[in-house]
Amino acid sequence: MSNESFNWAKPILAEHKTAKTKLQQLETENQELKKRTATENLYEHEQGYTLTPEYQTQFARANAAQQVLEHWQEQMIAVNSGASEYTPVTGFDANGNLILGQPVRATPQEIGKVMTIHSNVMNQNATERAKLEMLVNGHTSKVQEARGWIGEFENATFPQFNQPEYKEQAKPFIEKGINSLHPAYRNNPLARPLIKAMIMAEFLSRVVSKGGNNGAAQAVDPRQQAIQQQRRKAGPTAADVGGDVSGGGEKGAPVTFDDFEAVKNGY
Repeated sequence: MSNESFNWAKPILAEHKTAKTKLQQLETENQELKKRTATENLYEHEQGYTLTPEYQTQFARANAAQQVLEHWQEQMIAVNSGASEYTPVTGFDANGNLILGQPVRATPQEIGKVMTIHSNVMNQNATERAKLEMLVNGHTSKVQEARGWIGEFENATFPQFNQPEYKEQAKPFIEKGINSLHPAYRNNPLARPLIKAMIMAEFLSRVVSKGGNNGAAQAVDPRQQAIQQQRRKAGPTAADVGGDVSGGGEKGAPVTFDDFEAVKNGY
């Protein structure tokens, strides 16, 4: 190839190399995820889109367009470097490989045709890659949006787990709970709120159970019963939520993970 032909082809080859590298990277991610689907939840992966039917179809289209572009780039460079003939593409076989036609003599008219075909397949390749990237970006955006919503819901529902004085106490309970889950769900964005809900449910269950046992033999005071009914209608107060579960602590004291341990250990 002459220096003039090389300089002319250099930017085209550079763009081709970039596009090919991107497709190879996506294919590698796709294969890695396929290996892991047996034991892991796809929702935890931002690259989970690679296993959707839409992505698989579009990836195949982009890969096919890339193959056609590579072929016509080779033919274009060849005829512009003095080759006497070029080979056209007639289609794809069942395995996705190019089917090549009979060699065509590289007359000036045919060289012009090769240039036109190359320009068209280059535009098609760019279009197919853009569609593929739209699927990737759309999925990534939805995953981030969903995870953001889950995080906001978790913080609003379980604010006590984020309070500085309780945050460190909560860690071992959360970690133990997450480790008790099947490995497929440990990294799921819903795992942490699930464990927090389980911790609170167990804690409240034991509080209610302990309170019921202590009061089983006491007579029911109608006046107290009426007050309790009014309180239920009004909703829980800070004292109701944060009172000492054993009845012997300071009234209105907040519930802590020490209380949780106490309930688990039977006071």
